[in-house]
Amino acid sequence: DGMDAKTRLNQFCQRYCLRPVTRKDILYSTTKFGNKQYQSIVRLNCMEGQEYAGELSETPKEAEKSAAQQALKAFAGVISSLPAGKPAKKKRPEGGDD
Repeated sequence: DGMDAKTRLNQFCQRYCLRPVTRKDILYSTTKFGNKQYQSIVRLNCMEGQEYAGELSETPKEAEKSAAQQALKAFAGVISSLPAGKPAKKKRPEGGDD
C-alpha cells in the first residue's frame, strides 16, 4: 500500500485501542546529531507508553518514519492477528423508530 509508516502506525493504534488516537497518543521526539543526522523516538502513550527509536536519518521527517517503522516491526505479530479493516462505528438510531 502507499501509506507511510506513520500513517500505518496511527491506523494500527486506532484498531488496537478501538478508539480514535489523538496527538497525545503517539508522540515523536527528534534529536539532531551533527550535520544532517536526526533520530526520532516514538512514544506510544496509547500502548502503555512504549518507546521505539528509529535509525539515523537525513531529515526529521525521515527520522519519524523510521521510528514508526521500528514500532510497526515490534508489533508485526499483533498487527497480523487483528481483524482487517476499520473498527465498526456505532450507529446512532435516526428518528424515533423504536
